[in-house]
Amino acid sequence: MPEPASLDDRLAIGRTELFADIDQPPMDRLGRRAATLRRRRRAATAAGSLAAFLMVGTIAVQPWLRATGTPAPVAGVLPSGGPIYSGGGITVNGLVDPRSVVKLAGTIADVEFTDADHGFLVTACQRDAAGCQPAFASTTDGGLTWTLRPPPPLPASAVANILTFPDNVLALDIGDENLTLTSGDAGQEWTVLGRSRPSVRQAAPGEVLHVHTIGDACADGPVEVWGPEGGLLGTLLAQPDLDVCQVERVTAADNTWWASGTFDGQPAVATTTDGGLNWTRQILPGAGTARLASFGLRVYAVVTGADAALRAIYYAPRGGTLTEVAASGLRPPTVVGEPISLPDGRLLIASAGRWYVSQDNGASFTRIEGKEVNLPWIGKFARTPAGYVAYNLFQAGWAAFSSDGATWRKFPVH
Repeated sequence: MPEPASLDDRLAIGRTELFADIDQPPMDRLGRRAATLRRRRRAATAAGSLAAFLMVGTIAVQPWLRATGTPAPVAGVLPSGGPIYSGGGITVNGLVDPRSVVKLAGTIADVEFTDADHGFLVTACQRDAAGCQPAFASTTDGGLTWTLRPPPPLPASAVANILTFPDNVLALDIGDENLTLTSGDAGQEWTVLGRSRPSVRQAAPGEVLHVHTIGDACADGPVEVWGPEGGLLGTLLAQPDLDVCQVERVTAADNTWWASGTFDGQPAVATTTDGGLNWTRQILPGAGTARLASFGLRVYAVVTGADAALRAIYYAPRGGTLTEVAASGLRPPTVVGEPISLPDGRLLIASAGRWYVSQDNGASFTRIEGKEVNLPWIGKFARTPAGYVAYNLFQAGWAAFSSDGATWRKFPVH
């Protein structure tokens, strides 16, 4: 963690880390639970139930229901306040009440937000972690509080990608286990499916293009079509002519999707405006893998090598042809996770635990640090449909959400 600017800052951070590890007495937990139930009644939000278990056999489709109990509150209604970490126009809001932190089984593997308020997270367990079962939780207030639900029927070592759709429809992609899961009620009931699907010509409105990834590794897999009816619909018939590491929607208005990755060792990108029926490819000079960042019609392609070393940055001001930006100053040595195109026109990158920003489309960067700066150590950034997620904050497994990349909220789950 970067050194705080003052004694007050150091004391606040010390209290945060200390309280996060203290087991609280039962009355405290009961008080938070009562507050949560009052909030739910006021919001008229029904808490569902689900049972999670996985049968051994060759069952193609099976509903999985929770048999007993109710969702457990992770954190109740909390007062305002908490430590603030800031610098370079970036703010991370710390835990409002560190005593409400709940430690989850495993580590946070994927977080997705459907809008600024509603989000879901799933954890993953180490393969040698005896008795660990991936956890699943949801939030309705931007990550300030979370509801911990019984885990979906996942193998203990599964690494899941969450896909979200309107009306609380969810899907989990567990590509390394040849499984997919779907839920029509925000995770209260699950249906388990395999991955065998026919080819699909294109993604229709309301459906999404997706490529399964595990960690930071390049997926190098086929682009698939997923939708609210049935989850995985099939493999896209006309694949972009490159090894795809990432696929994302750039502008929802004209349904433009970008795929990025490599072609014969060179960085490459491809675009489609008809749901994947036709693709236009652009091969970038040099060697490496391209990853995209976009805001509105601004699109960046950041090229890295196998060791995550930054090799080049390309920019398309109106979403057209990418042009390399010549380096004119300091650049981060590596790029971990996805770059972020901020609303104010800057480019944000995570590198070796530090936050870097560029005001000239990637020609030069400023590392956010100094006597008055105490931004936390950052593992990586990842894009979600409603914003961005920061992973492994403080090198301790914490996560945070931002709808714009500039203002973040740390989660009270760990």
